[in-house]
Amino acid sequence: AVDPDEGLNGEIRYQILGQENSPRFAIDPLTGQVRAVASFSNDAGRVFGFDVKATDKAGSDNGRSSIANVF
Repeated sequence: AVDPDEGLNGEIRYQILGQENSPRFAIDPLTGQVRAVASFSNDAGRVFGFDVKATDKAGSDNGRSSIANVF
């Protein structure tokens, strides 16, 4: 995500939504880089989907969400 604002309003924080019961992925809150944190040895052929929310550092309540599908 890109935010053209300056200062705190231009710094974006990322979070993964909707995987409370079986977290398989983690996200770097500063860069948005997603990584696996669980084994997928028993999940061949499964598709995992989750929401990633990007919010400016000032804490705006209207942060934008997008869908990421991991194959």
